[in-house]
Amino acid sequence: MTIYIYVEGKSDVAGLVALLTPYRQQYGQAGIAARLVPLKGKDQLLRKVGPRAYADLREESDSHVVAMPDLYPMAKFDPTPYAHDSYEALVGLLRRLVRTHAQSERCSSSEVAGLLDRFYPFPLSHDLEVLLLAAHEELRRHLRAPGSLANAFRHPAEDQDDQKPPKQVIDELFLRHRKTRYKPTIHAPAVLRNVSPGELRTSGECPRFAKFLSVLERITGVPLP
Repeated sequence: MTIYIYVEGKSDVAGLVALLTPYRQQYGQAGIAARLVPLKGKDQLLRKVGPRAYADLREESDSHVVAMPDLYPMAKFDPTPYAHDSYEALVGLLRRLVRTHAQSERCSSSEVAGLLDRFYPFPLSHDLEVLLLAAHEELRRHLRAPGSLANAFRHPAEDQDDQKPPKQVIDELFLRHRKTRYKPTIHAPAVLRNVSPGELRTSGECPRFAKFLSVLERITGVPLP
C-alpha cells in the first residue's frame, strides 16, 4: 500500500517528514509506504491534483491520496476556475477537480465514487507553520523565549486570519526572540522533530490536522505515537 501526500513545496516535505518519521517507520514495517510529493506551489497543486490523483489511484488499487495545499492565500484565485473563500470551499474544490478529471477519462459513476473514497483533501490552515504554533511550548524552547508564547496568536492555532497566516506570526517571533528571519526548511523540522503526532492531535490547536492524523491512523491500522 502506498499513501501519496501532495504538498506545495520542499518546506512542507521537510516539516512533515520531521513530524512523521517515527510513525512512518512503524507502519513501514507493515509494508505501507508514504510518499510526500511537492507540486511546486498552490497554483500547480490545484492544476495537477486531478490528473495526478487519478493516475496514482488507478495505478494501485489499494493506494490512497491526501491533498494538503495551504489555505493561504485565497483572494488571488477569485478570478480563476480555482476560486475558494474558505476551508470547506477548498475541500470541495479539490474533490471536484479529481471527480471532473476521472469523468473526463470516461470512468463510470461507481468508478469515480471508488476513487474518491481513497482521496482525502486536508488543506493546511493556513500553512504548515500552524503546526509550530500548535506546538508552541517546543517552539518556545527552540526560540529560547523567556516566557510562554500562548498569547502570541489566536487559539485554536488554525483560526489565524488569512491576512496574517501562521507563517507571518512565526517570522515575527523569530525576529523578536532570535533576531533572525524564519527559514522554513531549517526551522520547521528543528521544532517538529521533537513533537509527537499524538500530542498535536490531542492539543486542540489543530482540529483539521487532527482529522488527517486520524485518517492516517485508520488507513495504516497503526496507532499514532
